[in-house]
Amino acid sequence: FEKTELQAQSIIQSIKRNILFTNCNADQLQEIVEIFEPISFEQGQTIIQRGDQGRYFYVVESGTLDLFLFSNERQEEFKVAPAYTEGDCFGELALMYNQPRAATIKARTNSCLWQLEGSAYRALKRRFNMETAGQSLQLLSNVAVGSTKLNDVLSSSELHQMASAFEVVEFKYGDVIVRQGESGDDFYIIQQGEVFVHKVEEENDKSLNQGLGPKVGVLTNGNYFGERALLSEETRAATCVANSERVTCLSLDREDFILILGTLEEKQKTAQQEQKTPDENQNGDHHIIDISMESHNSETFNLNDYTVGQTLGCGAFGTVKLVTRKGDKSQCFAMKSQSLALIVENSMQQHIVSERRVLKKMNHPFILKLHASFKDNRYIYFIMELLNGGELFTHLKRHRKFTEAQAKFFSASVVLAFEEMHGHNIIFRDLKPENIVLDSQGYPKLVDFGLAKIMENPKTFTICGTPDYLAPEIILNEGHDKAVDYWAIGVLTYELVYGDPPFLADDPMAIYENIITGRLSMFSTPGVTPSRPLTSVLKKLMKHNKNKRLGYIKGGVTSIIKHKWFNGFDWESLRQRTLAPPICPEVSGPDDVSNFTKCIDDHRNAPVCLEWDPDWD
Repeated sequence: FEKTELQAQSIIQSIKRNILFTNCNADQLQEIVEIFEPISFEQGQTIIQRGDQGRYFYVVESGTLDLFLFSNERQEEFKVAPAYTEGDCFGELALMYNQPRAATIKARTNSCLWQLEGSAYRALKRRFNMETAGQSLQLLSNVAVGSTKLNDVLSSSELHQMASAFEVVEFKYGDVIVRQGESGDDFYIIQQGEVFVHKVEEENDKSLNQGLGPKVGVLTNGNYFGERALLSEETRAATCVANSERVTCLSLDREDFILILGTLEEKQKTAQQEQKTPDENQNGDHHIIDISMESHNSETFNLNDYTVGQTLGCGAFGTVKLVTRKGDKSQCFAMKSQSLALIVENSMQQHIVSERRVLKKMNHPFILKLHASFKDNRYIYFIMELLNGGELFTHLKRHRKFTEAQAKFFSASVVLAFEEMHGHNIIFRDLKPENIVLDSQGYPKLVDFGLAKIMENPKTFTICGTPDYLAPEIILNEGHDKAVDYWAIGVLTYELVYGDPPFLADDPMAIYENIITGRLSMFSTPGVTPSRPLTSVLKKLMKHNKNKRLGYIKGGVTSIIKHKWFNGFDWESLRQRTLAPPICPEVSGPDDVSNFTKCIDDHRNAPVCLEWDPDWD
């Protein structure tokens, strides 16, 4: 959409103040501005209506607009100050996902706005990230340190991890990037621009080029320098100077390289061993647990043999109910029934299929077990093990907050569950106390795998999860992987100890701003005095740079297990379920569901739906 230079710059200045555009470079901002379209509203017109699906993000070019919130107490809308005027932005949640608007915005005067469609923005961000990753990988494919090509010693996933760890640095004409004789930690690949290489080899050379010595080479796009910094902290052999108005480089220092991947010497030795498959966990050993559990494929389930009892939980598409075998109260299960019509109406078919695929793969003491699945013309049914110890969320609210020892038990259980999932190339993406349920003995299990994903590519771009638990890379639509689960462990651990999540705010956008800016209430909660090891593990799990995040760095899950906060913790006893749980639920028998809050079944009479016939492989 055509814009004057002044209009384009005005939009750029406005959106640069919004956190969702934090990581966009100048070229990307220019491309985003190009897809803003103009729209005008007359005085009194409604731009956004509370309850409508959010589709656009807006920048005000001229005019004044009023914001109206709804009062539940008065059952009416009321105007909130200040008004939106020139340069202001609103509606940014539409850039992340489609959800009902929380407020109404009306034009107080005739107004001219620029609007950006959320789906167009997300597609553009995805393209930016894929292009950047592809370019970084292409540049890395040519890099050799001495006689060792990185391609030969790093696996595909390690190359992707290294590529995503690069920082973009810019230099202007005449800047000295590295200086001969100085110690160096940083390795550079030129993304754009020209760099002159100077070298002093004789005393007379110092009189040339202001002491830099004679020019001995020219480096351009795709060339690299300082690669020996990945091996050791040795002095620079030459001086490199920016010779373009702007030189853009990808940079990585040795400390980060070692933190993420280990030393290059280790990689050279490992390269001699048998190559790992791309699906294997490259960050650490995957602990396979031998437990005697039947495969769900071996079980048959006839609903006519069971009595359907109390509703245990209600969701957007259905309910979870107790089912008990007739004549044998010891055989109890949880039956999740979901309306086919609602699934189709909300285009959630793939999510349901994915959830079933994930549960079929899982066989772990801290992950919910799926026994059977079937359907009729109204519902899809999942028959799952009954966990009647109640949600961890319920117990947390009852206690208000947990001791560090209690929190450690639950966080460690999640670590082991994620170890299993990530070993199958599955990410969870929906960790929160509500999705951890205790069994009758008090052992926790992950439930609700509706957002879990089997990773078939290095990154996925779907924005999903609970606002308080979203990792920065999800909010910024940079593409994400299993690193988001380690971030979530940090948020969970914090919430268990402090009683509230760390980035708490009144609305989702304020939460996201707290997450992106790192504004958390660490140490400020009355009655909580965190130990130094706890503070350390929280900071390392909630690292903004995912490549430096505990669990994602070299060693994988082992880096969490060996953290000093877990010193003395009996991981093996936890794996074997012989470590005593800190909470013992009151359960009188296998059919006792008193730890669940009764809820009303709103999906009792789902309509017949013949539009979708899921192919259960």
